[in-house]
Amino acid sequence: MPIPIVLEIETADPRRTAALLRGQSYVKSVTQLGTRLHALLARDAAGAVKRVNELLRGAGLEPRVQQVEANLEDVFVAVTGFNRESGDTRAA
Repeated sequence: MPIPIVLEIETADPRRTAALLRGQSYVKSVTQLGTRLHALLARDAAGAVKRVNELLRGAGLEPRVQQVEANLEDVFVAVTGFNRESGDTRAA
């Protein structure tokens, strides 16, 4: 099973950021780790960092976005099912 693209995101408003990200079809999961968010994106999300930066800047947020290696929690989410909030619990 391929591990998704993982982005680490920091903004002044993590809740709003998470809500915006969850509304995007290419975002499979968003989790908060302290003041940072980890967003798991589909492997085919071309230009992921640029795409997320543009989305968040367009919403008036000043994001810091970087692609990072998946941590243990990211792998767990990927293996057990990405999108539980929508009821889709299929593993990718």
